[in-house]
Amino acid sequence: MSQPAADSAPEAAARLRAALLKRLADLVCLPAERTDPHQKAVAVDLLIEALREAAEGERVRVAQRLSAISSPPAALVRVLLRDAVAVARPLLESRAHLGDAELVDCARRASDEHRALIAARPGVSEVVSDAILEAGDIAAGEVLLINRDARLGQGALAILTAAASARPELVAPLLARGELTPGQAFDLFWSADPAARAQVLRRFAAPRAQLREAVDDLYPVAKAGGWADRLTRRTLEFVGRRQRDRAHSGLFPTLEAAIQAARFGVTPSMTDEIARLAGVKPQTGRRIFDDPGGEALVVLVKAAGLPRDALVTLWSALQRPGSKQDLVELFDGLAIDRAQTVLRYWDVFPPPLDL
Repeated sequence: MSQPAADSAPEAAARLRAALLKRLADLVCLPAERTDPHQKAVAVDLLIEALREAAEGERVRVAQRLSAISSPPAALVRVLLRDAVAVARPLLESRAHLGDAELVDCARRASDEHRALIAARPGVSEVVSDAILEAGDIAAGEVLLINRDARLGQGALAILTAAASARPELVAPLLARGELTPGQAFDLFWSADPAARAQVLRRFAAPRAQLREAVDDLYPVAKAGGWADRLTRRTLEFVGRRQRDRAHSGLFPTLEAAIQAARFGVTPSMTDEIARLAGVKPQTGRRIFDDPGGEALVVLVKAAGLPRDALVTLWSALQRPGSKQDLVELFDGLAIDRAQTVLRYWDVFPPPLDL
Protein backbone atom coordinates (compact mmCIF):
# COMPACT_ATOMS: atom_id res chain seq x y z
CA MET A 1 0.00 0.00 0.00
CA SER A 2 1.40 3.40 -0.91
CA GLN A 3 2.09 5.96 1.86
CA PRO A 4 0.65 9.56 1.71
CA ALA A 5 3.16 11.98 0.35
CA ALA A 6 4.90 14.18 2.93
CA ASP A 7 4.03 17.86 3.00
CA SER A 8 6.16 20.05 0.81
CA ALA A 9 8.36 22.62 2.53
CA PRO A 10 5.96 25.55 1.78
CA GLU A 11 2.96 23.54 3.03
CA ALA A 12 4.80 22.60 6.20
CA ALA A 13 5.79 26.25 6.76
CA ALA A 14 2.18 27.36 6.27
CA ARG A 15 0.92 24.78 8.78
CA LEU A 16 3.52 25.88 11.29
CA ARG A 17 2.63 29.55 10.88
CA ALA A 18 -1.09 28.79 11.25
CA ALA A 19 -0.34 26.89 14.45
CA LEU A 20 1.76 29.78 15.75
CA LEU A 21 -0.97 32.33 15.04
CA LYS A 22 -3.55 30.13 16.76
CA ARG A 23 -1.37 29.66 19.86
CA LEU A 24 -0.71 33.40 20.13
CA ALA A 25 -4.40 34.23 19.63
CA ASP A 26 -5.37 31.64 22.26
CA LEU A 27 -2.94 33.21 24.72
CA VAL A 28 -4.23 36.70 23.99
CA CYS A 29 -7.80 35.49 24.57
CA LEU A 30 -7.13 33.95 27.98
CA PRO A 31 -9.08 35.52 30.88
CA ALA A 32 -7.12 38.06 32.92
CA GLU A 33 -6.99 35.76 35.95
CA ARG A 34 -5.26 33.05 33.92
CA THR A 35 -2.42 35.05 32.40
CA ASP A 36 0.27 37.53 33.39
CA PRO A 37 -0.64 40.95 31.92
CA HIS A 38 2.94 41.68 30.81
CA GLN A 39 3.24 38.36 29.01
CA LYS A 40 -0.13 38.94 27.42
CA ALA A 41 1.04 42.35 26.19
CA VAL A 42 4.13 40.73 24.65
CA ALA A 43 1.88 38.14 22.95
CA VAL A 44 -0.22 40.96 21.50
CA ASP A 45 2.89 42.63 20.06
CA LEU A 46 4.11 39.33 18.57
CA LEU A 47 0.71 38.61 17.07
CA ILE A 48 0.50 42.07 15.49
CA GLU A 49 3.93 41.57 13.90
CA ALA A 50 3.00 38.10 12.66
CA LEU A 51 -0.25 39.38 11.12
CA ARG A 52 1.64 41.84 8.94
CA GLU A 53 2.82 38.96 6.72
CA ALA A 54 -0.05 36.53 7.29
CA ALA A 55 -2.46 35.59 4.51
CA GLU A 56 -5.95 37.09 4.58
CA GLY A 57 -7.51 33.78 5.58
CA GLU A 58 -5.18 33.57 8.56
CA ARG A 59 -6.02 37.14 9.59
CA VAL A 60 -9.74 36.32 9.32
CA ARG A 61 -9.29 33.34 11.66
CA VAL A 62 -7.53 35.51 14.25
CA ALA A 63 -10.33 38.09 14.04
CA GLN A 64 -12.93 35.35 14.47
CA ARG A 65 -11.09 34.07 17.54
CA LEU A 66 -10.96 37.56 19.06
CA SER A 67 -14.63 38.21 18.31
CA ALA A 68 -15.57 35.46 20.75
CA ILE A 69 -14.24 37.34 23.80
CA SER A 70 -15.89 40.33 25.45
CA SER A 71 -12.93 42.75 25.47
CA PRO A 72 -10.24 42.03 22.88
CA PRO A 73 -6.98 44.00 23.22
CA ALA A 74 -7.36 47.50 21.76
CA ALA A 75 -4.03 47.54 19.90
CA LEU A 76 -4.87 44.31 18.12
CA VAL A 77 -8.42 45.44 17.37
CA ARG A 78 -7.13 48.63 15.77
CA VAL A 79 -4.91 46.66 13.38
CA LEU A 80 -7.66 44.22 12.40
CA LEU A 81 -10.30 46.93 11.90
CA ARG A 82 -8.03 48.74 9.46
CA ASP A 83 -7.67 45.51 7.46
CA ALA A 84 -9.83 44.30 4.58
CA VAL A 85 -13.53 44.19 5.36
CA ALA A 86 -13.45 40.37 5.41
CA VAL A 87 -10.98 40.59 8.29
CA ALA A 88 -12.75 43.38 10.16
CA ARG A 89 -16.26 41.92 9.74
CA PRO A 90 -16.11 39.24 12.49
CA LEU A 91 -15.20 41.88 15.06
CA LEU A 92 -17.60 44.54 13.80
CA GLU A 93 -20.51 42.09 13.72
CA SER A 94 -19.74 40.63 17.14
CA ARG A 95 -21.02 41.73 20.53
CA ALA A 96 -17.45 42.27 21.69
CA HIS A 97 -16.68 45.61 23.30
CA LEU A 98 -14.74 47.74 20.82
CA GLY A 99 -13.52 51.07 22.13
CA ASP A 100 -14.60 54.37 20.61
CA ALA A 101 -10.99 55.21 19.74
CA GLU A 102 -10.65 52.05 17.62
CA LEU A 103 -14.04 52.52 15.94
CA VAL A 104 -13.31 56.18 15.16
CA ASP A 105 -9.93 55.20 13.69
CA CYS A 106 -11.66 52.60 11.51
CA ALA A 107 -14.39 55.03 10.42
CA ARG A 108 -11.81 57.59 9.33
CA ARG A 109 -9.35 55.24 7.63
CA ALA A 110 -11.30 52.29 6.26
CA SER A 111 -13.95 51.77 3.58
CA ASP A 112 -17.65 52.58 3.17
CA GLU A 113 -18.43 48.94 3.94
CA HIS A 114 -16.50 49.17 7.21
CA ARG A 115 -18.48 52.27 8.17
CA ALA A 116 -21.80 50.58 7.39
CA LEU A 117 -20.85 47.69 9.69
CA ILE A 118 -19.88 50.15 12.45
CA ALA A 119 -23.14 52.06 11.99
CA ALA A 120 -25.17 48.87 12.53
CA ARG A 121 -23.48 48.00 15.83
CA PRO A 122 -25.47 48.32 19.06
CA GLY A 123 -24.53 51.23 21.29
CA VAL A 124 -22.78 53.40 18.69
CA SER A 125 -21.73 56.58 20.54
CA GLU A 126 -22.01 60.21 19.44
CA VAL A 127 -18.28 60.49 18.78
CA VAL A 128 -18.34 57.42 16.54
CA SER A 129 -21.43 58.56 14.61
CA ASP A 130 -19.78 61.94 14.05
CA ALA A 131 -16.66 60.21 12.66
CA ILE A 132 -18.76 58.11 10.27
CA LEU A 133 -20.40 61.22 8.80
CA GLU A 134 -17.19 63.25 8.76
CA ALA A 135 -16.05 60.87 6.03
CA GLY A 136 -19.05 62.00 3.95
CA ASP A 137 -20.57 58.52 4.02
CA ILE A 138 -24.30 59.30 3.79
CA ALA A 139 -25.15 55.63 3.09
CA ALA A 140 -23.65 54.63 6.43
CA GLY A 141 -25.51 57.59 7.93
CA GLU A 142 -28.78 56.04 6.76
CA VAL A 143 -27.84 52.85 8.60
CA LEU A 144 -27.20 54.94 11.72
CA LEU A 145 -30.59 56.63 11.43
CA ILE A 146 -32.49 53.35 11.56
CA ASN A 147 -30.27 51.92 14.33
CA ARG A 148 -32.39 52.78 17.37
CA ASP A 149 -29.55 51.77 19.68
CA ALA A 150 -27.15 54.30 18.14
CA ARG A 151 -26.70 57.82 19.49
CA LEU A 152 -26.23 60.53 16.88
CA GLY A 153 -23.86 63.40 17.59
CA GLN A 154 -24.71 66.93 16.56
CA GLY A 155 -22.04 66.84 13.88
CA ALA A 156 -23.64 63.77 12.29
CA LEU A 157 -27.11 65.30 12.52
CA ALA A 158 -25.95 68.54 10.91
CA ILE A 159 -24.41 66.66 7.96
CA LEU A 160 -27.49 64.47 7.48
CA THR A 161 -29.82 67.47 7.74
CA ALA A 162 -27.86 69.27 5.03
CA ALA A 163 -27.86 66.12 2.86
CA ALA A 164 -31.65 65.86 3.08
CA SER A 165 -32.06 68.67 0.54
CA ALA A 166 -30.76 66.31 -2.16
CA ARG A 167 -32.00 63.13 -0.47
CA PRO A 168 -35.52 63.75 0.88
CA GLU A 169 -35.78 60.11 1.93
CA LEU A 170 -33.64 61.10 4.92
CA VAL A 171 -36.31 63.45 6.28
CA ALA A 172 -38.61 60.85 7.87
CA PRO A 173 -35.88 58.91 9.73
CA LEU A 174 -34.29 62.17 10.85
CA LEU A 175 -37.59 63.41 12.26
CA ALA A 176 -37.89 60.15 14.18
CA ARG A 177 -34.64 60.83 16.07
CA GLY A 178 -34.92 62.22 19.57
CA GLU A 179 -31.58 64.03 19.23
CA LEU A 180 -32.84 66.34 16.48
CA THR A 181 -32.82 70.02 17.49
CA PRO A 182 -35.57 72.54 16.58
CA GLY A 183 -33.21 74.41 14.27
CA GLN A 184 -32.37 71.22 12.37
CA ALA A 185 -36.06 70.33 12.13
CA PHE A 186 -36.91 73.78 10.72
CA ASP A 187 -34.14 73.35 8.13
CA LEU A 188 -35.57 69.92 7.23
CA PHE A 189 -38.96 71.55 6.70
CA TRP A 190 -37.87 72.77 3.26
CA SER A 191 -37.05 69.22 2.09
CA ALA A 192 -40.10 67.57 3.66
CA ASP A 193 -43.41 66.49 2.17
CA PRO A 194 -46.68 68.00 3.52
CA ALA A 195 -47.18 65.31 6.18
CA ALA A 196 -43.62 65.70 7.47
CA ARG A 197 -43.95 69.50 7.45
CA ALA A 198 -47.05 69.22 9.63
CA GLN A 199 -45.07 66.92 11.94
CA VAL A 200 -42.27 69.51 12.23
CA LEU A 201 -44.75 72.21 13.20
CA ARG A 202 -46.56 70.02 15.74
CA ARG A 203 -43.39 68.78 17.43
CA PHE A 204 -40.95 71.66 17.25
CA ALA A 205 -42.93 74.92 17.01
CA ALA A 206 -42.69 76.04 20.62
CA PRO A 207 -43.82 79.24 22.37
CA ARG A 208 -41.20 81.74 23.60
CA ALA A 209 -42.87 83.13 26.74
CA GLN A 210 -40.25 81.79 29.15
CA LEU A 211 -37.43 82.98 26.92
CA ARG A 212 -38.93 86.48 26.85
CA GLU A 213 -39.30 86.48 30.62
CA ALA A 214 -35.66 85.48 31.02
CA VAL A 215 -34.27 88.34 28.87
CA ASP A 216 -36.99 91.00 28.95
CA ASP A 217 -34.96 93.45 31.04
CA LEU A 218 -32.07 93.34 28.56
CA TYR A 219 -33.96 95.10 25.74
CA PRO A 220 -33.70 98.65 27.15
CA VAL A 221 -30.01 98.06 27.93
CA ALA A 222 -29.33 96.88 24.38
CA LYS A 223 -31.33 99.75 22.90
CA ALA A 224 -29.44 102.31 25.02
CA GLY A 225 -26.20 100.85 23.69
CA GLY A 226 -27.35 101.24 20.10
CA TRP A 227 -27.63 97.46 19.60
CA ALA A 228 -23.87 97.43 19.17
CA ASP A 229 -23.32 93.72 19.84
CA ARG A 230 -24.43 91.64 16.84
CA LEU A 231 -24.85 88.38 18.79
CA THR A 232 -27.01 90.05 21.44
CA ARG A 233 -29.12 91.81 18.82
CA ARG A 234 -29.74 88.62 16.84
CA THR A 235 -30.73 86.64 19.93
CA LEU A 236 -33.03 89.36 21.27
CA GLU A 237 -34.62 89.74 17.82
CA PHE A 238 -35.44 86.06 17.90
CA VAL A 239 -36.97 86.17 21.39
CA GLY A 240 -38.77 89.51 21.04
CA ARG A 241 -42.53 90.06 20.95
CA ARG A 242 -42.74 92.27 17.88
CA GLN A 243 -43.52 90.55 14.61
CA ARG A 244 -44.87 93.09 12.13
CA ASP A 245 -42.77 96.10 11.12
CA ARG A 246 -45.31 98.85 11.72
CA ALA A 247 -42.69 101.56 11.15
CA HIS A 248 -41.99 100.40 7.58
CA SER A 249 -42.91 103.01 4.99
CA GLY A 250 -43.30 101.43 1.59
CA LEU A 251 -45.81 100.73 -1.17
CA PHE A 252 -48.69 99.91 1.17
CA PRO A 253 -49.79 101.36 4.50
CA THR A 254 -50.52 97.98 6.10
CA LEU A 255 -49.85 94.29 5.61
CA GLU A 256 -53.57 93.75 5.01
CA ALA A 257 -53.52 96.28 2.17
CA ALA A 258 -50.54 94.55 0.56
CA ILE A 259 -52.29 91.19 0.66
CA GLN A 260 -55.42 92.61 -0.93
CA ALA A 261 -53.30 94.09 -3.71
CA ALA A 262 -51.65 90.70 -4.24
CA ARG A 263 -54.94 89.43 -5.66
CA PHE A 264 -53.98 91.11 -8.93
CA GLY A 265 -50.53 89.50 -9.14
CA VAL A 266 -47.74 88.40 -6.85
CA THR A 267 -44.59 90.07 -8.17
CA PRO A 268 -41.11 89.94 -6.59
CA SER A 269 -41.53 93.52 -5.36
CA MET A 270 -44.87 92.53 -3.85
CA THR A 271 -43.37 89.58 -1.94
CA ASP A 272 -40.55 91.80 -0.67
CA GLU A 273 -43.08 94.33 0.56
CA ILE A 274 -45.21 91.70 2.30
CA ALA A 275 -42.10 90.27 3.95
CA ARG A 276 -40.99 93.66 5.29
CA LEU A 277 -44.46 94.48 6.60
CA ALA A 278 -44.56 91.02 8.25
CA GLY A 279 -41.28 91.85 10.00
CA VAL A 280 -38.91 89.52 8.14
CA LYS A 281 -36.13 89.99 5.61
CA PRO A 282 -37.04 90.03 1.90
CA GLN A 283 -34.94 86.91 1.28
CA THR A 284 -36.97 85.06 3.89
CA GLY A 285 -40.15 86.18 2.18
CA ARG A 286 -38.87 85.08 -1.23
CA ARG A 287 -38.05 81.63 0.09
CA ILE A 288 -41.58 81.32 1.52
CA PHE A 289 -43.33 82.55 -1.63
CA ASP A 290 -41.10 80.52 -3.97
CA ASP A 291 -41.71 77.31 -2.03
CA PRO A 292 -44.05 75.04 -4.09
CA GLY A 293 -45.95 73.95 -0.98
CA GLY A 294 -48.17 76.31 0.97
CA GLU A 295 -47.08 75.23 4.46
CA ALA A 296 -44.42 77.94 4.74
CA LEU A 297 -47.00 80.51 3.69
CA VAL A 298 -49.24 79.23 6.50
CA VAL A 299 -46.44 80.00 8.96
CA LEU A 300 -45.96 83.54 7.62
CA VAL A 301 -49.65 84.42 7.65
CA LYS A 302 -50.28 82.93 11.08
CA ALA A 303 -47.19 84.54 12.62
CA ALA A 304 -48.36 87.95 11.40
CA GLY A 305 -51.70 87.46 13.19
CA LEU A 306 -53.69 87.52 9.95
CA PRO A 307 -56.98 85.63 9.45
CA ARG A 308 -57.37 82.54 7.32
CA ASP A 309 -58.90 84.65 4.52
CA ALA A 310 -55.48 86.23 4.01
CA LEU A 311 -53.97 82.77 3.52
CA VAL A 312 -56.67 81.82 0.99
CA THR A 313 -56.16 85.11 -0.88
CA LEU A 314 -52.40 84.65 -1.19
CA TRP A 315 -52.61 80.99 -2.13
CA SER A 316 -55.19 81.73 -4.81
CA ALA A 317 -53.07 84.58 -6.16
CA LEU A 318 -50.05 82.26 -6.47
CA GLN A 319 -52.12 79.84 -8.59
CA ARG A 320 -50.35 76.79 -7.24
CA PRO A 321 -51.72 73.24 -7.33
CA GLY A 322 -52.69 71.76 -4.01
CA SER A 323 -55.59 71.69 -1.60
CA LYS A 324 -56.56 74.94 0.09
CA GLN A 325 -58.46 72.92 2.65
CA ASP A 326 -55.32 71.11 3.83
CA LEU A 327 -53.59 74.48 4.29
CA VAL A 328 -56.57 75.93 6.15
CA GLU A 329 -56.61 72.95 8.52
CA LEU A 330 -52.89 73.39 9.18
CA PHE A 331 -53.46 77.12 9.73
CA ASP A 332 -56.29 76.51 12.21
CA GLY A 333 -54.19 74.06 14.21
CA LEU A 334 -51.15 76.35 14.55
CA ALA A 335 -50.95 78.88 17.38
CA ILE A 336 -49.65 82.37 16.59
CA ASP A 337 -46.75 82.31 19.06
CA ARG A 338 -45.60 78.92 17.74
CA ALA A 339 -45.76 80.13 14.15
CA GLN A 340 -43.67 83.14 15.18
CA THR A 341 -41.01 80.82 16.62
CA VAL A 342 -40.66 79.02 13.27
CA LEU A 343 -40.64 82.23 11.26
CA ARG A 344 -38.02 83.77 13.54
CA TYR A 345 -35.78 80.71 13.09
CA TRP A 346 -35.98 81.03 9.33
CA ASP A 347 -35.35 84.78 9.46
CA VAL A 348 -32.71 85.07 12.18
CA PHE A 349 -30.92 81.73 11.62
CA PRO A 350 -31.45 81.03 7.90
CA PRO A 351 -30.44 77.59 6.60
CA PRO A 352 -27.64 77.26 4.03
CA LEU A 353 -28.62 78.41 0.57
CA ASP A 354 -28.24 74.91 -0.90
CA LEU A 355 -30.93 73.47 1.37
